[in-house]
Amino acid sequence: SLIRGRAHISNQWRSWENVQVMTNEQGKVFGYFVPRLKEQELILDEAGVLKREECGYLLHACAKLAHESYRDRIRFRMPPEHIVSRHLMQYRSNHVTCLTREEGGMLAVINPLETLESMLPEWEMLLQAHLLAASDVELSFYIHKRSYRLRYHRGALNITEGVVGKNRIGLQGSDFVHLLTGYIHLEDILARQRRILSGDARALLKVLFPKRTPFVWPLDCF
Repeated sequence: SLIRGRAHISNQWRSWENVQVMTNEQGKVFGYFVPRLKEQELILDEAGVLKREECGYLLHACAKLAHESYRDRIRFRMPPEHIVSRHLMQYRSNHVTCLTREEGGMLAVINPLETLESMLPEWEMLLQAHLLAASDVELSFYIHKRSYRLRYHRGALNITEGVVGKNRIGLQGSDFVHLLTGYIHLEDILARQRRILSGDARALLKVLFPKRTPFVWPLDCF
């Protein structure tokens, strides 16, 4: 739900100086990667493609650059479920995941309403994929002493600030971030929070907040 815009690419940060952009015959951009040379490695601090079938072109471009730079190893730094990571599973490759707690990244929600609204497209996509049986469910979140009602009605979601509906759950700011990123299992957060939830509300929460592997792109680290 968080997509890099033009400002990320065109800013003056030196980390983007070596970005490589891939285009098709019509000049349309379909992928990019940010390479960095280190000792005997070519390191990709970030990479992306529009479609799964374009991963091969990305891998070929990286291999060509490694060959020209006399590097015998390519290392991708990206989430395990990233489209390129999944593509690399087809080849002989090492996949290493390091999980740390309370270190490696910082994230805070400044505007809960705007954040919730930004999640709506992804959430609706998840709901369509899971074919949730319930057709009309409400959830009320208390975040930073403010209430936010989330209503699911016939496949569509909407958010209203300052309205209290059915099925209530109070969240600390850190717990809200953990839910959004999938850092902690939903059940573990519900076990320590005050809540009034129906079965349909719990089912909705499980779809909206799946367990994930949070990842901070190296270019976003400071």
